[in-house]
Amino acid sequence: RAATGAMWIAFETMGVQAISFVVFVVMARFVEPRDFGLISISFIAIQSLKNLMVDNISIAIVRKKSPTETEYTAVFWITIVLSILAFMALIALAAPAEWLFNASGLAPVVKAMSIAFLFLWESPGRMRRG
Repeated sequence: RAATGAMWIAFETMGVQAISFVVFVVMARFVEPRDFGLISISFIAIQSLKNLMVDNISIAIVRKKSPTETEYTAVFWITIVLSILAFMALIALAAPAEWLFNASGLAPVVKAMSIAFLFLWESPGRMRRG
């Protein structure tokens, strides 16, 4: 059972990586290098916030020996709240990031891509041991 679960997780990870690679290859062919750089900076900011704020909470509940339904529910809502806060932080910090990176045009890209942050979180219920 563990081996089957590990196999499916490996397939999922490989699939996500393959799709990401294809998306970046297509973008590199059709997007100007400067715009590709702006998108990459935005993506890194979103992924960093996701890893820092959201993923650790899900990992904590999954590693717990026997989490309760109440704990799953609490983690679910905490994850949603943190996602909304991170979205608002990205919006608020878009202009300072544009200045910091000396990359004109970065602020609108960060603001547009920050919407994706609302959909990147992972429900801890999906990660339950079973």
